[in-house]
Amino acid sequence: MRPDDLPSGSPDRHSAGERNSILGRSGRALCARAERAAAGRCRRGGRRGQVPARLEFESLEQRLFLAAVFWDGGPTGTGTNFHLAANWVGDVLPGPDDDAIIDVAAGPTITITQTTTVRSLMSERGISHTAGTLTLNEASEFRAGYTLGSATLTGAGDLTFNGVVTWDGGTITGTGLATFASTAVVALSGLSRTLGRDLNSFGIVNWSSGDVQLLTGVEFTNKAGGQFNVSSSLTRQLNTNGATVTASFINEGTFTKSGAGQLRLNEHNLAVLHIVNRGVINMDEGTIEFGWNGSPAVFTNEAAGIVNVNAGTITARNAADSNAGLIDIDAGAFFRLEGGSTHAAGSVIQGAGDLLFVGGTHTFAAGSFVFDCQVAVSAILTGLGDLTFTGAVTWDNWATGNGTLTFASTATVNHIRGGYHRNTDNFGVFLWNNNDIELLGGRTFTNHVGAHFEFAVPLPRPHSYI
Repeated sequence: MRPDDLPSGSPDRHSAGERNSILGRSGRALCARAERAAAGRCRRGGRRGQVPARLEFESLEQRLFLAAVFWDGGPTGTGTNFHLAANWVGDVLPGPDDDAIIDVAAGPTITITQTTTVRSLMSERGISHTAGTLTLNEASEFRAGYTLGSATLTGAGDLTFNGVVTWDGGTITGTGLATFASTAVVALSGLSRTLGRDLNSFGIVNWSSGDVQLLTGVEFTNKAGGQFNVSSSLTRQLNTNGATVTASFINEGTFTKSGAGQLRLNEHNLAVLHIVNRGVINMDEGTIEFGWNGSPAVFTNEAAGIVNVNAGTITARNAADSNAGLIDIDAGAFFRLEGGSTHAAGSVIQGAGDLLFVGGTHTFAAGSFVFDCQVAVSAILTGLGDLTFTGAVTWDNWATGNGTLTFASTATVNHIRGGYHRNTDNFGVFLWNNNDIELLGGRTFTNHVGAHFEFAVPLPRPHSYI
């Protein structure tokens, strides 16, 4: 076995000077024999006529004795029980101060079914952890896969997972960082699971059943190059667990939702779940709900973020939701902004699908915003930005702010109620179907040459407030 294959901190990974100062079991035995021999020589004295040698002791700093304990699989080499001493070299189990090393790749999966603590674990063999708590306090690596059932993996050490990882339930917690390496293929299946430490995923995560709970302060990050796939015909939940401290799911890679089921991002919890997109979200089927049943979730689409609503519906429900990137809505798909949102200069919402502003105030920064999708407005649109609509518009609220509002020549506006508290230019078809039109604060509504302004149904009191 090469020294580089050992976990950080094991004896063979130390420098030559450090190795001379760190002794394992065999080293301590040799020292004891040497001390006994030296003591015997002093008692016997030197040769006749010579003064007996004086034995002196020098006080040294305290040394930490560490041991690397290797797996051998017992007499047949085919053992699978992690807790059986016969399966380890010297028939001694690794303890809290030991680095447990399983460097024999060939053989059956090794099982962990009892509570145990080791300093670190490096395994070239698959591990099945179905019961008890495994505590790892230094950097550890599962190189050939890991299965976690109704058990707990914890400790201060960083954890790295390679190969096939099956997370059927249980808890991964502790203070170290967890990493799904680029070679990892992770199945979130079976029962629900809890994450209590930060996790970076560079591999492929396939979520098919059970829920995911993030403990307070945890960040789950799908890193660049990583894939996070949610596929289910049933409802799935990614929740926080706490009253005040937030948790976050951050996408820097590719996130894909398929299957007719609903994905609820935070349900029945008081703590805020932050969903941050810096990569690509593909909505292929079903629904995604950012916040559900009054639980707070904040969706942030950063400047590098792309949201492709290819089918189904995405709903964001928090006044702190924001877009600085691209949202593309295909025909037949829906993107709903409920309760308010903010839109940075240079952000884009486009496509042949439906964009719905529902309730709250939606603020647009200084700049130009062009909407070529079908838009329904039952909220307040405001800010310094200039807003241009080129498709079908259903108007059922107000536009305020200092920017302009333009209905292009290709636009058809169905006015239900509300007003235009900013300068408004109509080049398309404007159908006044119901209620009043309010023009306030010296604003103008201009129906340009070639445009069409029609009283679509008789009104008892058609009028405007100026």
